Amino acid sequence: MNNRTTPEVHGAPASHPPGRISIEEEASKMNRGNGRQLAGLGVGAVVLLGVALLSLQFMGRADSYAQAASGMADIERVQLDAFLGCVFPSYRPAKLGAEQVSASLQRIVESRGKSYATTFQTCQPKLQALSGSLEALQVPDDLGPEHAKLVAATGALAAANTAYLTYLSAAEREYDPATALPMVQAFGEASAGYDAAQKELQLALVAKL
Repeated sequence: MNNRTTPEVHGAPASHPPGRISIEEEASKMNRGNGRQLAGLGVGAVVLLGVALLSLQFMGRADSYAQAASGMADIERVQLDAFLGCVFPSYRPAKLGAEQVSASLQRIVESRGKSYATTFQTCQPKLQALSGSLEALQVPDDLGPEHAKLVAATGALAAANTAYLTYLSAAEREYDPATALPMVQAFGEASAGYDAAQKELQLALVAKL
């Protein structure tokens, strides 16, 4: 019996058919593809997060303008109306010019004389409340100058009110229209200045909404 052994073949391992890749190469390509996909997803997530944060920031700023505008409207409707309604029972001077306000006040005081000091004294706390509310009003930083102008206008109105009240309260002197005229005019100008400053801030707030 002839025992033959199969000869061993030495040399390079069998090559893969053309156009096909090994399992190792395919796994490597898949890993590289997954890595690029994950990197893309990471960049996309960062972009979305940035957009979301910017949107929240914008919404927060818009909300602060809306709150300030609402606060302004409340102050005008409640406290300003209370003060002007006290001084001018039949008028709304904030809607009039400085000369019209002065003329209205002069007519009232000339008809009532120095006894009108009692009315002015009653109105004083209402003006103080208006001034305090405007100073405490929270507005965005970029509208700080307009807010400061309104606070200053309110201070001018309070000063004019105090000067006229002091004159009316002086019992040793009779009411003199010529002497009172500069104070009446100052009150009218201060009232018109307040109205202008209030409108400027209100329009600036509305423009930001």
